[in-house]
Amino acid sequence: MREQTAYPTEIRPLDEIRVADRRRRSLGNIDGLAASIEAVGLINPPLVSADGVLLCGARRLAAVRELGWRQIEVRVHPDASGTLSAALAEQQENGQRLDLLPTEEARLYVELKPLYQADAAERQAASRFGHPTATGPGEDDSPGPHGAQESSGPRGPNLTSRQKASLAITGKLSFQRLDQIAKIIAVTEDPATAWHVRKVAEGALTAIDERAPVDPHYRTVMAALTLANLSPDEPTAPDDVATPGPVRPHLVSDEDVAEMAREAERVAKARRAAEQAAAAKRRLAAQPVRRSVRALYLSMQDLDGITRHYDLDQVAHDLSDREWDLVCRVESEWHAFITAITEVRAALAADPTRAEAV
Repeated sequence: MREQTAYPTEIRPLDEIRVADRRRRSLGNIDGLAASIEAVGLINPPLVSADGVLLCGARRLAAVRELGWRQIEVRVHPDASGTLSAALAEQQENGQRLDLLPTEEARLYVELKPLYQADAAERQAASRFGHPTATGPGEDDSPGPHGAQESSGPRGPNLTSRQKASLAITGKLSFQRLDQIAKIIAVTEDPATAWHVRKVAEGALTAIDERAPVDPHYRTVMAALTLANLSPDEPTAPDDVATPGPVRPHLVSDEDVAEMAREAERVAKARRAAEQAAAAKRRLAAQPVRRSVRALYLSMQDLDGITRHYDLDQVAHDLSDREWDLVCRVESEWHAFITAITEVRAALAADPTRAEAV
């Protein structure tokens, strides 16, 4: 089993702990949690940054305030950056979502996600050793951008660390978009990636920060990675650019980057079109499109007398077993279809009222 992260604990005054949002939202029933803490103590202290910004434990903090405590034991995350703490603190002062660039949101999301993962892991570990967690079973205690039980998207015990992190940064369940941006950022920072692919990724981030849609740019960057892996001699940076990576016979130019971007965009669009076509095919298989009776009649006209154009011996000889199975399946479907129509026509003839309703 993977060893859980153990954060150092400290006793801090409650007044020194800053909550990452001041908009009034219900934290659920705090009375039961407060009674549990009063009876057995604070088994799982809240998690704060080194400078006192609450990262996890809004309900526990509210419960001890209700009990009249003036100080509390907290776990201190020493690696939560000053940028993250400042961002959450600014969220507290503004009372609304941060006005961050998408790339800034993604970087904070990447930093905040493991904090929620570590907190959840420690609470699970405490439960396994027979100690009730401070939040009680199945309750979500993350601060979120607006406290617990928000209105946009699912809330409660089933929130994942990705969902909690995206809510804390953007106020929405936008983790898929943030994950995509984070992957593009990773491409720009990977020295093993071809230089012109990194330039394509940098251009994508610039466009995204200018509020361009994320998914098309993400797909383009992923396609550029595929193309670079297929190419035996992708270009690298010019001699005057200090960039690690394999040396290739020719140097990169702005046109190399532009050509890579165009080709990657073309591949990304082709992939997207193929995905959409496959999805449409699955939908059609699940619920076939209804066609008109006129279309059925015209199809039957095309088939009328068709068997006279084929030689039985040649058909029997040339059809493979798989092809013959298809012919037999179609014949069986048609037989069942015609039998069912015959029965319905007989019922309509016997019941004029039903025929008028149709």
